[in-house]
Amino acid sequence: DAVEKLFPAEVNRRKQAILSDPGFCRVLQAFQQHGKRQAPRAAPPQNPPQFNILNQPPFNMLNPQQFDMLNQPELNIREIYDGLMIVLCCVAMVLLVWRSFSTNSSHEVLLSKPLSRWNTDDVTLWVEHLSVWTNQYKESFHREQITG
Repeated sequence: DAVEKLFPAEVNRRKQAILSDPGFCRVLQAFQQHGKRQAPRAAPPQNPPQFNILNQPPFNMLNPQQFDMLNQPELNIREIYDGLMIVLCCVAMVLLVWRSFSTNSSHEVLLSKPLSRWNTDDVTLWVEHLSVWTNQYKESFHREQITG
């Protein structure tokens, strides 16, 4: 729209040059017919209309189609579902990677946890990590319910 408003003479000159070139019109017609053969979406009409190059997308600038609120394009639920699944999978992967790199070992969590909030399992874990010889006391601490 901006180009047409800023350079109307140049746009008209180029449009006329394209429309007057029979070679270009034949190439465009062959290209469009090839596209119709490649991806048939519906049965062809019984009486097909005559091909008119002026009504094809690059040339119908004189009568542009207006957006019709009543005849909106159909939503493809499968495409929406596929897109949603891709987004959810990406979010899950990001969360898993973040969780794997940000998780501290339970022993490191104990070091940042206040001693007054340690429960029996925390004390047992701490004793277990002190050394191999402290493993014999681990069960005694757990049995006696020793907390922080």
